[in-house]
Amino acid sequence: MSKTGPLKSCVFSDIEAVITLNGKPVEGARIVRRWNWQSEKEDETMTDANGRFQFPAVYERSLVRLIPAEFVVAQSLTIYYESKEFPFWINSKREIELDSELAGRNLDFRCELTDDMEIHKIDVLSTLHTLCKWG
Repeated sequence: MSKTGPLKSCVFSDIEAVITLNGKPVEGARIVRRWNWQSEKEDETMTDANGRFQFPAVYERSLVRLIPAEFVVAQSLTIYYESKEFPFWINSKREIELDSELAGRNLDFRCELTDDMEIHKIDVLSTLHTLCKWG
């Protein structure tokens, strides 16, 4: 049972990341996190002087734990910096557990804005499009 209750599912795990541009921390950039599970929602934060940002985990009420149903949450992270938009995380979360986006690893990564988006196969059903590195 989830510590947030039996009817709660994690729709976006907590995140800690550092954003860089040409190897230097990106300070004061706006990061927008979006997810779509039952309805589209978003929140936002800013990078600090070290280019770091954080988001807490998001849990939403769900009957998935009680009845057989497919769980799919569309996720994205976008940075807005110097009048430019940089999508850097596009994913479909398919498991209700915390940290299932990276098969159990914490979402703690580094993102260089000059890198190209890469596709990472997480499991049989999930692929992640990101310019971030972890591990």
